[in-house]
Amino acid sequence: MYSEDAELCLSLVKKGYANYYYADYKVKHSDGAVALRNMALREAQVWKSRKIYFSRNHGWLRGQVLSILYFKYTINRLIAYYLLFILNFRGQKRFYKNQAAICSEAIKLYFKGI
Repeated sequence: MYSEDAELCLSLVKKGYANYYYADYKVKHSDGAVALRNMALREAQVWKSRKIYFSRNHGWLRGQVLSILYFKYTINRLIAYYLLFILNFRGQKRFYKNQAAICSEAIKLYFKGI
């Protein structure tokens, strides 16, 4: 769901086509409603999508390693947000609590298989 552009570029390069990047071009995605409503779901889907992409194109082991690294990254963020919440850093307790909840829910969704 979130790695199709990388998948397309890689498959075209493998077929001998050139890949160009134009910094001045913009693409607007009109189908971003789920990502805006449920950040935990979006994060879990990105995680799953990256794992699938790496497993398909760079080998199963690399897909697993990437998934483990993403898990560790999410756990580290969860811990950091809880610490910032406890310390009430810059008076933004609500923000840190919400971010911690997103991380926690993303982990649950990912391991449920979304």
